[in-house]
Amino acid sequence: MSYKKYQNLLKGFGAASVMLLASACGDGQNVAGGGSSFSSEAMIEANNFEEGKSGTWGDIVYGAEDAPVTIIEYASLTCPHCATFAATTFPEIEKDYIETGKVRFIYRNFVMNGVDMVASTVARCRDMKTTKHLMKVFFNRQREWIGAEDRNAALASLARRTVNMSRTEFDRCASDRELMGNLTDMTKTATTTFSINSTPSIFVDGTQVTNPTLENLRKALDAAE
Repeated sequence: MSYKKYQNLLKGFGAASVMLLASACGDGQNVAGGGSSFSSEAMIEANNFEEGKSGTWGDIVYGAEDAPVTIIEYASLTCPHCATFAATTFPEIEKDYIETGKVRFIYRNFVMNGVDMVASTVARCRDMKTTKHLMKVFFNRQREWIGAEDRNAALASLARRTVNMSRTEFDRCASDRELMGNLTDMTKTATTTFSINSTPSIFVDGTQVTNPTLENLRKALDAAE
């Protein structure tokens, strides 16, 4: 993605940020193509980004590669429903399905606005372990940094306290155009290939769970085993 295209993207995010936060983040019940089914293999292969780049590219993966069932979640760091899922539902799925070898969980960013782009890029700036740590913290402390007068400063403070990231490193990560292009491509694939326009969007072996409560996810996972 060219820098000019990225600048235009962020201008669009800035103008539509409030609208996107209100409309694109939902409980999963009003997703275009809700209940859609895709080839699980096609969904898994959709984000095979090239290796050798600095930072965490492509999928954020939890669980064994040979797990019999795969969950794919598209989520935004600025989405309150995604933060609730991360804090309440994901730990239960992790304990009962991921850690027991039944499920591989794949997380993909769905970038909705400018501050989401900053948070997502910074979270992916180092290795996978750091990325998972920052994603968890950014979700858990979402209200704090989204409600801050200076959101970048609030995110930088969290990154410093969590992974000892200096403000210089934070600013460098937040302006990494290659990682931004990676995230833009990830979001574009979600919208154009899988008709996703709301978060969280969650798929079990390629079939979307349109109301991804813990109860409904358990039913989908137990049926897929």
